[in-house]
Amino acid sequence: MIEDGHDVLKVYQTVKAAVDHARATYEPSLLEVQTFRYRGHSMSDPIHGHYRTKEEVENQRKLDPLTVCAKVLKEAHLAADEYFESAEKRIKNIVEECVQFTESSTEPPLEELYTDVYADEMNMRI
Repeated sequence: MIEDGHDVLKVYQTVKAAVDHARATYEPSLLEVQTFRYRGHSMSDPIHGHYRTKEEVENQRKLDPLTVCAKVLKEAHLAADEYFESAEKRIKNIVEECVQFTESSTEPPLEELYTDVYADEMNMRI
C-alpha cells in the first residue's frame, strides 16, 4: 500500500517494482494508492461543503502531486517555469484538437453500438 499517493516518485518506484516483479515471475500485484480528489466529480458536486471542509480541501490542494513534483523539479534545476508553461500550452492544443475531431466526426453506424462491449464467447480464454 502506498499511503502517500501524492509522492510521485514513491508511486513510480512502487509501480516499477510491481511491474518488474510481474515480468520476472508472472505473478500479479495489487496496489492501493491513497490520494485525495480536491475537485468535485461533476458540476453538481461542489468542491467543499457536503462532505469536506474548505480547510481540508485547501490543505490537500497544497499536496497536489503535479504541483509538488513541479516544485521539486524546479528546485533541482531540472525544469524551469517556461517548460511547464510550454507543456500546458501543448496539452491544451492537444485537447482542443481532440474536441474538434470529436465534434466534426460523424456518428458511427447503429450496428456498431455493441461492438467490443461484450466478450465473444468463442474467443474467450479461460
